[in-house]
Amino acid sequence: QKLQFDTSSTISIDITKMRKGVESNSWKVVNWADPISTEDESMFNCELTTFVSSSGKQAAICATQISKCADGKYFADVWNKGEGGKAPYYHLEIGAQHGACILEMLLETDAMILAFEPHPKNVYSIRKTISALPKALQNRVTLFPIGLSDETMKDTFSYNTKSSLRATSELSIYAERLDSVLDTDKIPPKLIKLVNLDVQGFECNILEGMGDKMADKIGSMKLKWESNGQKCEDNKDYLHKLRDKFGFDIWRKHENGYMYLAPGEKSALGGADIFASRNERYYDE
Repeated sequence: QKLQFDTSSTISIDITKMRKGVESNSWKVVNWADPISTEDESMFNCELTTFVSSSGKQAAICATQISKCADGKYFADVWNKGEGGKAPYYHLEIGAQHGACILEMLLETDAMILAFEPHPKNVYSIRKTISALPKALQNRVTLFPIGLSDETMKDTFSYNTKSSLRATSELSIYAERLDSVLDTDKIPPKLIKLVNLDVQGFECNILEGMGDKMADKIGSMKLKWESNGQKCEDNKDYLHKLRDKFGFDIWRKHENGYMYLAPGEKSALGGADIFASRNERYYDE
């Protein structure tokens, strides 16, 4: 069985009206009219390689190695097999890395994309990739150069640059709560059709930072359960929050697709990928 979404109505909303005024001199949403600064070019570099989507469509991607979206075909199938109106529903890419899953969703779906990536080097790569695309595709991507967490955070680290004049540079990484970035009162329920959450064990922090109102705006999420790896003080509440507080059903990935995870089964998950969904429909392969 595979998961399929109910998209029986078409909703039109301007993403700029959904955003809260949390930007500062420290970080700003990327402007595709002027995406890359001279300072960025002096610090970072990457080579354009060919990205191939799940159906064979191609685009240039700025990456240090061959990039692919691991669950790209599944995301595209799930998105495109819904019934009724589609655009402009939103896909949230949290932990976008080099942007491979952004490209997959751009090439294979009509999704509007909200992407979050905190590492400046990865943000540079995404900027290079998206700015090389046609304007119509650029306009479907809103890139937030921040991470998400359960509180506002800033961290600074040293980075080895490509410049021979400046071997290292101090870089900052920022994080915000999702419900402080997007205005939950202006987002219709399930406008955010799909969330891909790939943050290496910090999933529970991000769930806490969504808040109850934001969770209601999300149709489904793909994320990872790591029973011994969640970087939270109390990870036992993770699945409970998804199921009982946020109202999602939980599905576990296995070799033939996704199977329903009944309450109390979390001990069998190990390091499994899971889907959290609500009001879903299913069909046989």
